[in-house]
Amino acid sequence: MESGYNNLRSIKAIITNFERVYGDINKLEVPNEHTAKILYGFCIKSFETKPKIHQNEGSRFILDIYNEDKKATENNKQLAGKYNGEGISIISIQQWIETGKYDEEAVISELRNIYCPKQITDKNKVLHWSIFDLDYPTTVKGLKEALNDAYDGKLDGRDYVGLIDRLHYYRYYKFPIDFVDYKKLSEGVDKYEERLKKDGLNEEDNIFIPNDIVQRANEDTIPLLEKLEYIEHNCAVWEAKLKFMRAIQTKERRFYALDVHWLEVFDDELLSIFMEEYKEANNAQKRDMSHYLLTLDFIYEVGFRNENNKIEKKKKISALETSIANFGKLQEEVKSQAENEADFITKMILNEFSDNISVKMQQLKDGLEKITTANNDNN
Repeated sequence: MESGYNNLRSIKAIITNFERVYGDINKLEVPNEHTAKILYGFCIKSFETKPKIHQNEGSRFILDIYNEDKKATENNKQLAGKYNGEGISIISIQQWIETGKYDEEAVISELRNIYCPKQITDKNKVLHWSIFDLDYPTTVKGLKEALNDAYDGKLDGRDYVGLIDRLHYYRYYKFPIDFVDYKKLSEGVDKYEERLKKDGLNEEDNIFIPNDIVQRANEDTIPLLEKLEYIEHNCAVWEAKLKFMRAIQTKERRFYALDVHWLEVFDDELLSIFMEEYKEANNAQKRDMSHYLLTLDFIYEVGFRNENNKIEKKKKISALETSIANFGKLQEEVKSQAENEADFITKMILNEFSDNISVKMQQLKDGLEKITTANNDNN
């Protein structure tokens, strides 16, 4: 009734799809009253969101989420008045609705964190329960605990997303909350980014930003969501960098078994490790290492759902500039090794690598020019 949709087949399809979620809910023995709220939230997202997929020039698929209701697309806040019940939003389930990808491990992990944690703290309630399920003192106490962790970069991705969306709703419903430090929250997201770059994404973490949360963004949360979008788009290539570095430092260097195709940047850390290991490698290993490095794609194009994400574009340009500079340093090191190399075959391998680096650098420069031009045209 609230949705305004009367298509019985759509309703049946939603209920049928929910059976998949319900199976995981049963595994965790989630109380029925919470199941009803999860179903209510699931129905809202299913009614109001529809995935649409485009294909870009590189034959990679990117997701363009659009709202079936144009008025809701223009102003997502209208949904707050359209639906009167209390739904629970599960980020991993929203990801399934928007992308068509059902990650059962992520769904179970999120449900477990919400309903089956070792200790249900006020922070846990604030991050995962409906804002109207809590009283004001519990909200304030739990929010302060969540913010302290967020400032220190200690939240996981979906908790940052959930926290930011709760801040949207607190402002929308005029909750008397005036202790949020958005500068420290932004610094906390930076710390979270650095943690992922250093350690990778842990098994319990899952970052996805639903389209409706982006639509609710305000002047304080837009920069935060832009940073989190950047993290969402690039956490996989940061994981790939860690795998590549481990492969370089493993003496067997079995690159043929390494499933790494894209890296964000040829940074100082990777340059240092590569040069150190390359210098000590035998000729066969030198050829394998150089070939694999030069086939990596540093210009991969990301499909922005938010084309105005200035933070991500700035970081992409900076990454390409760093890669070009460090390939130049690598080339100088290889030339130096070639000049001092007595072995005829090794000298040939080094000179060939130097020539191929020139080709790679030109590709990166062309890609940088393309991205920079497109960025200037959009400004």
